[in-house]
This record gives sequence, structure tokens and C-alpha cells, in this order.
Amino acid sequence: MVQIYLFDVLDLSREEFFDEVVDVAGHDVANQLKSVIVPVQMPRGDANDFSVLAFAYPGLTPEDKRDMTLVNEETYHVKMGGADIGIELDQFKMINWMHIRNSPNTYESLMAKIRLVVEAGGNKRYWEK
Repeated sequence: MVQIYLFDVLDLSREEFFDEVVDVAGHDVANQLKSVIVPVQMPRGDANDFSVLAFAYPGLTPEDKRDMTLVNEETYHVKMGGADIGIELDQFKMINWMHIRNSPNTYESLMAKIRLVVEAGGNKRYWEK
């Protein structure tokens, strides 16, 4: 399975983005960024304002979820280099959606990766081997 990692397509410094997320959302959210994948999908929107399903993989186990207290979904915004990145968390405080504005290079990089994956026949669902 080919995975598209968020950090491989994001047109921002990984370290600076990580530090900004720590400041805005805390270490728990920032640490998830290292393993956030973007499944092969067509992003919603256009190059200047789009959103995608994106989540840490592997995620929580059923046991982890059973033992957690549910919370309200949250969205954090990180502004860097003119870009505005919205990070949505689910009721388990896990990243599950990204909104990206004013970062057309991120969009183009993501679309190029998606095309490569599809052309290589690797467009299986993220959980399929």
C-alpha cells in the first residue's frame, strides 16, 4: 500500500508547522502530525481553498476508544506563510480532517502524489495491503 503522508505534501517547514501546532493545539495533536496520512481521494475545493480527510495511521484501537472519554469535536487554525491550515479533531481528540487555504503548492503536490498512486495501481483503501 502506498501512503501519502501530510508532511510529504505540505508546502511549509515541518519543524515550524509542528511548533505552531504545539502552540495552538498542544503536543498531543502535534505528535499525531508525524503519522497523518491523506487517503487517495479528490480534495474538496480548489487549489486556494480545499479540504481532505486526513488522519493518523494506525489510529486508536477499539480498546483505546472504549476507555476514553468522548469530547466535542474541535478545530484549530494554524497560520503560516500566508497559509491557513484548519485541523479538525474528532470526539477522540484525533486528527480527522484538514482544511487548507492559500497554499496552492500543497494542493498541487497532493494532486501529483494522488496521480502517481493511481497510475501505479496503488489506489487501494488505506487499510488494504
